[in-house]
Amino acid sequence: AGEYPKSLNMWLDYNTFSAQVSGMMFEPLITMDPTRDEPLGVLAKSWEVSADKKTYTFKLSPDAVWSDGVPVTAQDVQFYYDVMMNPKNLTSLFRVDLKRFARPEVIDDKTVRIVANEAHWQNFWTAGGLFALPKHAWEKLDFNEINFAFPVVSGPYRIYQVQTNRSIIMQRRGDWWGRNLKMNQHKYNFDYLVFRAEEDQTKALEMLKRGDFDLYPIYTARMWAQQTD
Repeated sequence: AGEYPKSLNMWLDYNTFSAQVSGMMFEPLITMDPTRDEPLGVLAKSWEVSADKKTYTFKLSPDAVWSDGVPVTAQDVQFYYDVMMNPKNLTSLFRVDLKRFARPEVIDDKTVRIVANEAHWQNFWTAGGLFALPKHAWEKLDFNEINFAFPVVSGPYRIYQVQTNRSIIMQRRGDWWGRNLKMNQHKYNFDYLVFRAEEDQTKALEMLKRGDFDLYPIYTARMWAQQTD
């Protein structure tokens, strides 16, 4: 519920919804373990940190592949950096942190080295937070025009249907490379995720009560206090 999004590309229009959708289609090197305060590999199978904590070397999982069968490589991580740092792209929000790093170095197809220009407590998480974007599919496209069509993805869901100003449907991928990883067991259980647009909060609340919505976040204190139990 809410207004129809300007884009599903979180790097062009960053908000809670676009981050949720993009995060189900594309994957970073690492994430935070949900139960322990430590890093957990996503695309990265292992990593090394230099003694001065300025150089980070990530080895990508040999099993990681795009939805078209092309392997996910270190070049795709380097491509992500290049896209974000390109001043022609509307990605200035992401350049704030990435400007602390030199361009990632491709050691081989499955190894990428990221060097920070200066020490910073957040360097490891910023480096590990780099995503892979499909260079082979996107390098000739205008990134600023990639908003609703994502035919090549690496994550557990893909865009199934887009009805402008009405709804967006995502479909679970049966061929997702990460499905059998231990950390993904019992996750991503829904075959389809349906997001319906409804700007009118009163209508949206009534739709929730009717069962048209399974989940509807309420951000208005008056509505929360007076119209729900």
